[in-house]
Amino acid sequence: MGRLWTGIAVGIFSWNIWQAFSAPSVYHITLESAYPYYRPAIARVISGTTLRWHNPTLSPHTITHDGCSANQQCMFDSGPIMPRGTFSVPGLPPGRYSYHCQIHPIMRGEIIVESSAGLPQTTSHAPDHRGELARTLTPSPAQHDSYHVTPTI
Repeated sequence: MGRLWTGIAVGIFSWNIWQAFSAPSVYHITLESAYPYYRPAIARVISGTTLRWHNPTLSPHTITHDGCSANQQCMFDSGPIMPRGTFSVPGLPPGRYSYHCQIHPIMRGEIIVESSAGLPQTTSHAPDHRGELARTLTPSPAQHDSYHVTPTI
């Protein structure tokens, strides 16, 4: 009977670990009123990671992929994100994604999405995520407290 309980415990423990590693992660980026404007200014993530920007400033901002302004493939465009609002983009394919605020063009950032092997790839095959945006304009204070920044090189 002891082996049965040990086997069940190991199975449950293994299942919980598998779920933790297979669950999609969220990478948080905070908008700021001063340089570097996006913290971090360069975000490095693994393909499949959801990106979430939080606007704690007193002004509206946008998160607009540079391709949207350059007659290239537009990968994401938030539209105005009001103060205390958030904007999320589901996992992007591997590649480099420069972005800016259309309201304040001095605000610029970059996302580097790597494959699980850690090798950046091109974005020419990437789908358009404008239709898959998850925008929340009034996050709770508890959500704001959970934001953190992971330093990048």
